[in-house]
Amino acid sequence: MNNIRKYTIPLDENSVESMVDLSKLLEAHASVFSGTILSAYGGDIRYAIVDDSFTITNISAEKINYCCKINYFAPCNGQNEVFEGKGEVSYNIVNNKIILELDETLWNVD
Repeated sequence: MNNIRKYTIPLDENSVESMVDLSKLLEAHASVFSGTILSAYGGDIRYAIVDDSFTITNISAEKINYCCKINYFAPCNGQNEVFEGKGEVSYNIVNNKIILELDETLWNVD
C-alpha cells in the first residue's frame, strides 16, 4: 500500500519573490521531507537525517532537487556512517500555498 502524504506550506507574497526565496522557504520546512527521505530505509530507526543538512540543490517551476546528510547509527562502536541522500519531488503552488504530495511508503529492504 502506498503512503502518499500531502503537505501545504503557506506563501507570504511579500517574502517569496524569487526561486532563491522559494528554496529558502522549503529549506526552512525541511522536516516535511523526512518521511519521504527515510522511507528508503524501511522504517529502520538506525537512520536519521543530520540536523540542518537539508539543502535545495535545484528548483524549477514544477520540481525541486534536494540533498541531505543521512546518519547511520551502527550497533557496533566505531561503525557509524554519514552519507549523502538525494531526491527530486514535484510541487504546485495553488492559492498562495506550496502543495507537496510526498511518497512516504516504506520500502521493503529484506
